Amino acid sequence: GDGLQHFISIVCAMFKCENGYLFIDKIDNSIHYTQLDKIWKIIFEVSKKLRCQIFATTNSKDMIESFTKTLIKHKDKKVSFIELGLKDNEVKALVYDHDMIVYEAEQNNFLIGNSF
Repeated sequence: GDGLQHFISIVCAMFKCENGYLFIDKIDNSIHYTQLDKIWKIIFEVSKKLRCQIFATTNSKDMIESFTKTLIKHKDKKVSFIELGLKDNEVKALVYDHDMIVYEAEQNNFLIGNSF
């Protein structure tokens, strides 16, 4: 279905963006929640081999939890998470590095929506 096509398009796009950047809007679009860990594992592994930096957007709590679990297993210190939120009518960004993401996960804090 559409989820499989989206999944394949992400992987193919990474190969086109070797040594570059890939921007994925709504990364979780049409992908079944049971496949989220698998897509993150593939993204982490393939992007590292291809030296392709991935920027992905989502507002899915499941996708962020999956990202966190996969990051902890993958142990790549070069991965970060950026949360955008509105505060005092201004868009603010919070950047979490690998260690901060692991710490938040260990505290059972979810990264989405806690800070704004």
